[in-house]
Order: sequence, then C-alpha cells, then structure tokens
Amino acid sequence: MVYCIEPKGEFRKFLMYTLESCGYTSEAIPSGKELLEVLEHRRPELILLDYDLPGEKGLDILDILRDSFEYVQIPVIMVSDTNDGSRKVRCFDHGADDYLSETMGKVEMIARIRAVLRRAERYQQADRAAQM
Repeated sequence: MVYCIEPKGEFRKFLMYTLESCGYTSEAIPSGKELLEVLEHRRPELILLDYDLPGEKGLDILDILRDSFEYVQIPVIMVSDTNDGSRKVRCFDHGADDYLSETMGKVEMIARIRAVLRRAERYQQADRAAQM
C-alpha cells in the first residue's frame, strides 16, 4: 500500500493511476494530520508526501515521521511542483528517501519508487536477520 498525501486533485489522480497501473495499491489521504491518524491503525509500504500541503508543511510531517520510533522505517518520498535544488536538499536533510518533481516523467517516477521500495525491503531483511 502506498499512501498519497497530495492536495492537487489532478496530480493525485495521476499518481494513483500510475501506481495502480504498475501493480501497486494506493490510498489518497487529504492531509498530514489525517496521515498521522491513519498510521496509528495501518502502515503503508511507502508514503508520497507533498511538500506544500494546505495549512501544513510537508517537512513538518516528515520531521514527525522521522522523529517517531514507530514510523522512522516507513520510506517517504517528497513530491513537489518544482525541481528546485535547494528544496530537494532540504527534503533530504529532513530524512526524505527521495524527491519527485511533478514535471518528472512517469517512467522515471516509477523507477524511483521501485528503487526506494527495494532499499526498504533490504533494510527490513537485514533487520530480521540481525534479530535471529
């Protein structure tokens, strides 16, 4: 399951359609606050989190996720309408696993999502092996 926290309706539809056409299930969550509520009950494989949420900052939500022992291992890809280098660096400095620009092509977007999910799976396998 991939959670999409993206306020722009058309781009959210594009993201969800793209994910589902590649075999992923996805769920739209309207805000960062609601994401945190949903996470108390269900954990996704990945979160796509918009940088500019109405009334919230995506980086603030990312900080909450990264500061929480419960959620720190959930991969988060930040999504933004700009390809600004300084914005990307801020996202990575706050703990984002990757960054998608809304102008990015579908093929690259899916390749980046797959790469993040592969890394997350490797970390989980290593954690399980270390616990044995």
